[in-house]
Amino acid sequence: MHQIKLPKSIFETLQLLVVLAYWRLFNFCLQIIIKLFFKKIRDPKKILIFRTGSLGDSLCAIPAIVNIRKNFPDAQIDILSNTGAQSLVSIKALLAENIYDNFIDYLGIRKNELIELLVANKYDAVIQLTQNQTKEINLVRDIIFFRWFVGIKQGFGWEYATVRFFRKVQENHLRYPGEIERLLHILQSNGLRVDPDYTFALKIMDQDIGYIRKEAEAIQKERNKPLIGVVVGAKRPQNRWPLPFFRVIVEQLVKTYNVVVIGGPEDIPLADTLADLPGVFIRCGRYTPIQSGLMLRHCELCLSNDTGPMHLAYSFGTPVVALFSARDFPYKWFPPESNLNVVLRKYDIHCSLCLTETCANNICMQAILPIEVSSAINQVLAIKKLPLIDAINHVSSI
Repeated sequence: MHQIKLPKSIFETLQLLVVLAYWRLFNFCLQIIIKLFFKKIRDPKKILIFRTGSLGDSLCAIPAIVNIRKNFPDAQIDILSNTGAQSLVSIKALLAENIYDNFIDYLGIRKNELIELLVANKYDAVIQLTQNQTKEINLVRDIIFFRWFVGIKQGFGWEYATVRFFRKVQENHLRYPGEIERLLHILQSNGLRVDPDYTFALKIMDQDIGYIRKEAEAIQKERNKPLIGVVVGAKRPQNRWPLPFFRVIVEQLVKTYNVVVIGGPEDIPLADTLADLPGVFIRCGRYTPIQSGLMLRHCELCLSNDTGPMHLAYSFGTPVVALFSARDFPYKWFPPESNLNVVLRKYDIHCSLCLTETCANNICMQAILPIEVSSAINQVLAIKKLPLIDAINHVSSI
């Protein structure tokens, strides 16, 4: 947690002090519990990494997992998760197989069966890559689970990352680290060496490379223009930029570029609203996440909502223009800082930091106007010395 500016009012200053005091006090107590329960990791033979979540969560954890492997090259490293062993968005489907040894999916497994399995594996150490909004009670629960139910004697990783009260003052005066940075800092603060550059060791197969190359070539044959990726969907409706706004931008893009729309099967109805535009190629539901990333690698940039394919884009080296709702704390899920990655998010929304799963009227996304998005796209295209799109010289609204 990083402070970025001091409040002007005494009331906000007191709120901020309470937030910082609570965050520091709870983490201090948490570290005492960890030191009482666990020894430092020294020369482990078998390590268990625990990380939950979906596509974006998995991708953000990969640089940390890669660094764990680099620190313990001879250890057996197993990964415990709950996304489903066969899920295309699980760490198993994304992470290069030489980084870990076994993947344990506990989705649908009874607790007693899971404990028996983990105890039988006789792990020397556990590293939990906690979610950034894990609640206090769940952190303590996980510590107790791995130490007393599973019997692992070495471990670290539990961190209280998000204070959920006085959220508006935090939005205005605090800057949380990005999720990749936060997980790497956990490793570093526990004595592991961490590479300064993010390494995404992804499970890229030759057949996927060949398949997507043919797909990209087919698009080029039909319409010989550079590619730009667009992601119109998102798991949470409040993270979706309005489709009429996307259409305004895509209408400008297709004058100079081909547009490939990436997403899952659930995004097809959204993407089909753009299907009538020449130069738009709908690929939602057609590719695996890795294949989607490979297609985005063929793109000059990716315009995306805050969703899994946005993380895929930068992990495959493609610049991102990312559109963020005000649902969550800023910076936490932003793409890595770069002059080629641009984030648009509104901060003057009365209901920002709602942290809800549903929204009847995502005014925070409606507040991001096409004129701002076209400017951000041209900012990236200019750096890459590519043709700019026509400026949108009016403030569009819906």
